[in-house]
Parts: sequence; C-alpha cells; structure tokens
Amino acid sequence: MNDIIDVGVNPANDIINHPSHYTHGKVEVVDIIEDVIAGITSGIVAYHFATVLKYSLRAPFKGAMLQDCRKARWHLDRMIGIIERDESGKQRENTG
Repeated sequence: MNDIIDVGVNPANDIINHPSHYTHGKVEVVDIIEDVIAGITSGIVAYHFATVLKYSLRAPFKGAMLQDCRKARWHLDRMIGIIERDESGKQRENTG
C-alpha cells in the first residue's frame, strides 16, 4: 500500500505524503486507518471510523488538541447514531 511516488520532495518537509502530525512514531496514521477499516462493510461507518482515528491519532501533534478531539467526538457521535439506527432496523426485521 505504500506506493508513494518520489517527486523530489525532501521527506523531512513533505507535508503531502508524510506530514509530521501523521508520522509520529513507527507507523503512519494512514496505515493504521487502512488496517482498521478494512473489515467494515458499511462505507459510511468506515468513513466516520477512519475520521475518528485520524483526528484522535494526530491530536497531540498538530497543535490543536482540543479542536481535533471535538472533531473526533463529532464523527464518533455520528457513527454511533448510524450504528444504532442500523441495529434498531435489524431488530425490527427479526421481530416482525
């Protein structure tokens, strides 16, 4: 999955392919997100889950921790609402 084309950008300053707030530590955020959402069958749930991870994992390193945590919470609340509606609909289908 790491098919990044080298366009002569200095990796230390590469804000497109390897921004510092996504590359802190040994694993890049995008790699974690791709691994985690691979098994999620609902596209909208996968989107919100990926966004929760993105904002949560970068929050300590981007300089706007509270803002990123609020963004993560907003997407988490959306995702929970979608999952609750889906589960409620399945329960109604199974009961009748």
